[in-house]
Amino acid sequence: MAQGDTSQVVSPFSRRALYPFMARCLCAASGLSLQSTFILLDIFSVILLAYLLARILILFDLSPWIVAILILTPFSADRIANGYMPDLFHAALTVLFFLLLLREKLIAALVVLAIAYMTRENTLILCLVLGSIAWLRKLYGVAVGSGGVLLFGTAFGAWAVRLGQPNIHHLPDFLYFGLKMPHQFLKNVLGLRIWTNTLPFGEPFKKFVLPSYLSAGDVHVIGLCYPEWILPLFTLITLLTLFGTGPLIVWLTRRLKLWTSIHPLAVQVAFVYGLIAFFLGTSIGDWVDRLVGYGWPLFWIGVPYILAVMKQHGKLAFFKWSLLSLWAVPWIPLMFGYDRGSSLFITILTLLAALLAYGVTWRALWNHDVAFDPRHPVIR
Repeated sequence: MAQGDTSQVVSPFSRRALYPFMARCLCAASGLSLQSTFILLDIFSVILLAYLLARILILFDLSPWIVAILILTPFSADRIANGYMPDLFHAALTVLFFLLLLREKLIAALVVLAIAYMTRENTLILCLVLGSIAWLRKLYGVAVGSGGVLLFGTAFGAWAVRLGQPNIHHLPDFLYFGLKMPHQFLKNVLGLRIWTNTLPFGEPFKKFVLPSYLSAGDVHVIGLCYPEWILPLFTLITLLTLFGTGPLIVWLTRRLKLWTSIHPLAVQVAFVYGLIAFFLGTSIGDWVDRLVGYGWPLFWIGVPYILAVMKQHGKLAFFKWSLLSLWAVPWIPLMFGYDRGSSLFITILTLLAALLAYGVTWRALWNHDVAFDPRHPVIR
């Protein structure tokens, strides 16, 4: 796409047109190679992401240096290494969107949301969450604006897809995404891989030729593969370690009810959208650790907000231990040399280490519960 050959790109990747288009324009204007151009965009995205997150932390009356604990982890390093992908740039735009929401710059926030939609199509979920929450809070202008961004992004995606090729199965996109989620859930969460003639990955022990009335696109044969029990373990380790003990901190402080309207709109949206994206990431693709990572607003905005509440209530032990565990736990897989291709022994050892870290953190944090008092807001 950055080389201008969008006709060779299959859906849904052709929908992510903005980032490679930026690279192409910058390459043409500067005379740099595409590789150097993507490196520059990567560096810019990281700096912008860190700066905007620091601004949010300052609004929460936290030290901006906490941003280093949040983003200096293997999760961010992987995305920096894959700088040709739009993930970091999309994250920076999304952080800007949340910062504008916190500042109550609603029109500007919607404009940024539209730009983010042109970068990655999963902004659809953020639009739906924002529109639903805004409607429930009687912010009808924001709800309508979110719907407008949704229509714009959908139209842009439909236009971009026409410039490329259909998805690998030659299915209508709505059917492709509808079938993709249960397929990936079975594989990543239950370890049951479904083989198809259009994506012949794995060794099926049984194949079924679909009758003509059930055939869709180019899919005519499906098969069942033997269970791969290591895949659900990989998914579980990803959920437990990608953002440190963030999931545990969110669970232990559920009395704060971040999903309710007693909190700022941006915090409520970050919580609901982040939680949905975090668990949905297990079932929307093969690259689980990358896709689960789209739940970062829950842990880079929601969890710091929780820590700000705890600090306000004098729970400094909770505050300090949480920061330590948020930074340390993501490194556990790297300490054991673990990745998706590791042996069952290394996988189980990594999982046990993560569970031990969660147990220690639970013991340190479990008796620090507080209730949120909306009369003492956190936002400065």
